[in-house]
Amino acid sequence: MKNKKRKTIAGAFRLLGRYQPSYYSWTVPLIFVSSLIPLTGVWMPKLIIEFLTGERAYGEILGVIGWYCGILAAAYMAKNLLTYKADMSIAGFRTALQLKIGRTAMNAELKEIENAVYQEEILMAANVSGLSDMMGILRNLFSAAVTILGLGAVLVRLNLVFFLLAGAVLGVKIALSVIRFRHDAGRRLEEAANNKVGGYLDYLQYYAAGAAKELRVNNGQGWMAGKISAFRDRMVELQLQSFRQYRLFEAFLSIASALQNVVILLVLADYYMEGRLSIADFSLYFSAVTLLSATLSRVTDQLFELGQRLLACSDFDKVVDMGNGTEGKSEEPAGKRKQEETDSGKLGIETIRFENVSFSYPGTETKVLHDVSFELRRGDRAMLAGRNGSGKTTIIKLLCRFYRPDEGKIYVNHREIGEIPDQEYYSLIATVFQDFSLFSFQIQENVSMREEGATDGLRLRDCLERAGLDSAVGQLKDREKTCLTRLFSETGTELSGGEKQRLGIARALYKDAQILVLDEPAANLDPGMEEELYRKFYGMTEGKISLTVSHRLSQGSVSNKILVLDQGTICETGTHRELMERDGVYAAMFRKQREAYAMDGECLP
Repeated sequence: MKNKKRKTIAGAFRLLGRYQPSYYSWTVPLIFVSSLIPLTGVWMPKLIIEFLTGERAYGEILGVIGWYCGILAAAYMAKNLLTYKADMSIAGFRTALQLKIGRTAMNAELKEIENAVYQEEILMAANVSGLSDMMGILRNLFSAAVTILGLGAVLVRLNLVFFLLAGAVLGVKIALSVIRFRHDAGRRLEEAANNKVGGYLDYLQYYAAGAAKELRVNNGQGWMAGKISAFRDRMVELQLQSFRQYRLFEAFLSIASALQNVVILLVLADYYMEGRLSIADFSLYFSAVTLLSATLSRVTDQLFELGQRLLACSDFDKVVDMGNGTEGKSEEPAGKRKQEETDSGKLGIETIRFENVSFSYPGTETKVLHDVSFELRRGDRAMLAGRNGSGKTTIIKLLCRFYRPDEGKIYVNHREIGEIPDQEYYSLIATVFQDFSLFSFQIQENVSMREEGATDGLRLRDCLERAGLDSAVGQLKDREKTCLTRLFSETGTELSGGEKQRLGIARALYKDAQILVLDEPAANLDPGMEEELYRKFYGMTEGKISLTVSHRLSQGSVSNKILVLDQGTICETGTHRELMERDGVYAAMFRKQREAYAMDGECLP
């Protein structure tokens, strides 16, 4: 355990040296100055008292006091300046760590993001102030160590018992701090879980427009208020537990410190009465003992805080694997990458092949896919068909590498997709999901997924036109610079359901990838709007590979390959006409759906 802590501290120093090396140039003199101030406060009163009781000239006394005030003023000014510089370095360090956590979370596998334990780990690791605060704690500990050495050198000249007495009080505080630390270490998971609930409730209260509608229409304000009250009560309960324990420990320590000071004061008074100490020496030693006790007390507080920060560091380790060298890799923001680096048109994807793929979701033993094999070639417009739960969306998730197969392999151009670097692989795929996200930023950023200056304006407008959004965007005051929603802008716009789907198409068009994936993006649209969406989509597929999942089997008539899934296996493959002639699973589903639509007044071919 100690070795792990040492490695964590060493890793933090390495990270600081990598991200903010200037911190050390400010911290070393700061430690010296911070140690000098209390030691000066112990020695200078003794010197002043000696001048006052030694019949010195008034001018000499004023001179000593002036020197004392001048030294303290200079020391405090230097300390403030150095502290400011060191804190600015730490602020930069904290920002760098926050960016690292954010990038790590955005690049984590989907199975991790959907895992509740991982979510709590991310939440705890995101408190990267633990790492930056730890450096301040270590700085204070180094400064306190220099002060303790100076005070110890003074006290042992008089009586070693004084030093031992201060150490005994220190031992009591350390024991209490260890108990408190162990208690707090166990409570952190509870706090993280509760904070996750709190963050979700805050989102529902303040930002979620959909939730606001549901709560009002269903008179759910009281129900939501009950959820919030339960969260607040639990939060207060956790805080009270910590507060009660802290107050109890402080009471014990106050009693121990008071007894220590009484004993020392009585001994020093006895020495003075016996003539073994002058009044100036009495002041020196009493100040030294008092300051030593206070410094040792602060050391235990800092050690407790260090333990807490080491826990935060361990959370950081779990998420970004600090210390193995991966934290130093250059990660250029996506908005800064040159467009040609993500232009996959030159890569020439010829085939996609699933080879004996089986899969079950993490934490379950039920196989969603069983020994699935198929191949898609350039120019294929393939469709996945099957009943709910047959594995269609799972195939899409595996192709998008959100999960990895339990068995079997997935190949692109005879290259196993797990061996392809993320940036390269995801440049090959453009997707439109049923639950795809629009962001409360400008329309142009939503389409290009790039910063404003990195978006190709001509390409953007062409994609909006091809997706059928140019007219709607052209009517907006700020056109493509208009923000979606009014979360950050009063002039923001709200898109209709069909417009959102068209924006998803525009995003896929802008990417110009070789593999196009639609996973039921039109599930909430009427048949006419769905037909228009697929017409635009299939207009993009010439010379590419497309794979769609649609709950309306009529789309199969424009596909040249249909893969029919049943209970996690591919039971039929062919064109719409071939499968209808076969009169198997697909034909039965199609006839049943056509009858259902006919009852609703809709027509299917």
